[in-house]
Amino acid sequence: MQRAMAWFKNVARDYDDVVPEEDLPPEVRAELERGTTLGKVALEITGVDIDGVPFKLSDYRGKVVVLDFWGDW
Repeated sequence: MQRAMAWFKNVARDYDDVVPEEDLPPEVRAELERGTTLGKVALEITGVDIDGVPFKLSDYRGKVVVLDFWGDW
């Protein structure tokens, strides 16, 4: 867990030029300020699956979930 937390902090520091902290949503900034959320309940995420059906991340609570964020712009 300690190695993962150190890695997270390094990524946040090393890639600040990609998404400056001031451009992050307030919820994300709050999480960074209070520390990593490893092992804690994730923030709610909503989306549409590949079949066009809306879903919430909380629908999968208790299951293993892989989040893959990507864009098609």
